Amino acid sequence: MPERAPGWPEEALGRPYLRGYGRSLEVLDYGPVGASQASAEVPDPKPGCAHRRPRSRESAPMLFMVIERFRSGRAPDVYRRFRDRGRMAPEGVRYVSSWVDLGFQRCFQVMEAKDEALLREWTRHWEDLVEFDIVPVLTSEEAAAAMAPNL
Repeated sequence: MPERAPGWPEEALGRPYLRGYGRSLEVLDYGPVGASQASAEVPDPKPGCAHRRPRSRESAPMLFMVIERFRSGRAPDVYRRFRDRGRMAPEGVRYVSSWVDLGFQRCFQVMEAKDEALLREWTRHWEDLVEFDIVPVLTSEEAAAAMAPNL
């Protein structure tokens, strides 16, 4: 029988773990300092497997949707700099995934960081080539958990 990870209920042993199942979330209101925190449990579709996974502003990074608009005609320069220097993200900023539109005008990146200030440190390396919009986001699962008390 597999070893139980910390925080996992005993009944989760011996079953395959499917991403997004078998766990609960605590969702933060990412508003101003001192804003309230909301939490909700998201039960596993298999009864008896929900449990709380703690998350706090201090310990858990936030997700950000970073919308990059390449300055006119500068897409090749963006890719050249990335090839030559890499992402140039500071410690504490993690790339998750990205998508580029077919016209090479915009890039939609999901990044992870403890706060937006770290992302701004990263974007300073690219501002001559790219305009940035940074939007704090939740996963769909976190959003559903945050809205559950209002339903």
